[in-house]
Amino acid sequence: MVMKKASKFTKEQLLGSKTLGFPVELVEAVLEDGKTYTKDEAKKALEGYQKGKMKTDSKKEGGK
Repeated sequence: MVMKKASKFTKEQLLGSKTLGFPVELVEAVLEDGKTYTKDEAKKALEGYQKGKMKTDSKKEGGK
């Protein structure tokens, strides 16, 4: 069985992609210049950042 390799994209290519569903500003801030990502890798990085940001924000609001 032959496994197909997932395509990799640069940050610049992903910035122009409408299939990720994330704000351009978030993609710009989270993904690294010069690095390539599969769409799944990019989504995981962006979702991970959002989850970490939400936890940080909730700590600020709760004061704990």
